Amino acid sequence: MRLRTSFLLTALALLGSACSHAPEPALSHLPEPALSDLPDLFDYKVDPYIRMAVALQSMDRSAALNKLHAGVRKGSIRVIVLARMLFVPRPGADLERPEGVLAHAIDETRHWPQWPIEVVDGVPFLIAMPDQELHVKWVPDAEENYLQYCETHGDWSPFHYSVKTTLQKYEALTKLIFGQSLESEVMFLKAQIE
Repeated sequence: MRLRTSFLLTALALLGSACSHAPEPALSHLPEPALSDLPDLFDYKVDPYIRMAVALQSMDRSAALNKLHAGVRKGSIRVIVLARMLFVPRPGADLERPEGVLAHAIDETRHWPQWPIEVVDGVPFLIAMPDQELHVKWVPDAEENYLQYCETHGDWSPFHYSVKTTLQKYEALTKLIFGQSLESEVMFLKAQIE
């Protein structure tokens, strides 16, 4: 099993190395993202979230927050993911894990400070996994409550997202897998960048 995992990781690294070294796509060629079009927990992909973060960061903070509030939907995790991407804890504090999204992390023994995501080199990987035994449940107004919590207890992140090439996403994936010893979750994580 360990040999097979090592082979899979090597193949991932080689595939990433073989990817085009093309420059980042120009934002003018990308469609304006809509919050309602972002994939949710069950069909999560990193690219739409990165494009949305870029779009929100290109606005002034007030306009970005208005767009986030307007995009809140019951039973969704979209705005929570974006809040985890766009807000950072204030000095000496932590942003608490969002309440209302009941799913397990890909490795429950680790502390995931940005749960339900882990951002590696500007790539937001979903680490919250639904399964057949544990269905994802949402508390009504979880998105709105968490966005308000982040506005009150967090600061707008100084990190600026940018659209990533395939190579950059594979490099981030490799860092996440090796840095967190997540060999058993390779396929779940890899599907998010394809």
